[in-house]
Amino acid sequence: MARIFAIVLALVLVGPSLAATARPTVTVPSTKPFAVSGAHFKPGEHVRVVVYARTTAAKTVTAAARGTFFVRFPALSVGQSCERYAVRATGDRGSTAALKVTPECPPPAP
Repeated sequence: MARIFAIVLALVLVGPSLAATARPTVTVPSTKPFAVSGAHFKPGEHVRVVVYARTTAAKTVTAAARGTFFVRFPALSVGQSCERYAVRATGDRGSTAALKVTPECPPPAP
């Protein structure tokens, strides 16, 4: 029983420090309209989010207290078949994250 208690206590103490060292990430929850979510940025960090597709679009957002952000690009719609895109998020306190998406293309019609 004491061993289980020690393991649980270690996880409680180490857990927050592991979360603090998580690398920043970006995801794209929607491509029509285009939206970007970020996590593990520094709280209050100003983050420049750039989307590279047929056109390039950029916005600057502020990470929330938990280091997250969400930004929409209403004029940008990506999602045609075989359309590649990339996202780069750069914070003013050193956090960076990137994502490249290259969908699989169907073979050309005969």
